[in-house]
Amino acid sequence: MPEHPVTLTGIYGSPQKRGNSATLLDAALAGAEDAGADIERIRLGELDFVGCQNCGYCSKHGRCVIDDDMTIVYDALEQRDVILLAAPIYFTSLSAQTKAMIDRCQPYWSRKYLLDMELPKPDQIGGFICCCGFKDDRFLRCTEQIVKTWYFILDTKYQGCLFVPGLDGKGDAEQHPSAVDDARRYGAECVEKYGQQG
Repeated sequence: MPEHPVTLTGIYGSPQKRGNSATLLDAALAGAEDAGADIERIRLGELDFVGCQNCGYCSKHGRCVIDDDMTIVYDALEQRDVILLAAPIYFTSLSAQTKAMIDRCQPYWSRKYLLDMELPKPDQIGGFICCCGFKDDRFLRCTEQIVKTWYFILDTKYQGCLFVPGLDGKGDAEQHPSAVDDARRYGAECVEKYGQQG
């Protein structure tokens, strides 16, 4: 076990302030906190940031030239032990807020593949909590592949996806027979897996 409490950031990627993804993330964070983690939340919808401008600055410097609220996300990605991303599926992919956040992680690709720079958290692990209105997983592969690639670029060890289909209306997550409990367990398991490293 690590000597310090495991630090965990939950990133909420839905544009809804209190959507089903938020319910699942809150449950996961509660489970993580019960497992001893020091938790924080980032709601992308409350941040003021723009998408990647493909300006090329990070290809030479390994950091983004844009000075906006993405620095909050960068700090979490570079300092926290566990990252939990929660986002719904929109049009077979991630929400616009989540995809824009991932696109702004191009500096880490540049560090890894162009500049031969070490990434700041090689022992970091990451999870993904995903829901959608469809009652099956027909669109999960497209969505999860983006998240897997993001974590791969960050050298973050992906812990798999907690996927809950059939959550279409407001409050559906609370009414689901197992979703909240599953999310709570998932959060605790991510903390435990980080503690088992090394």
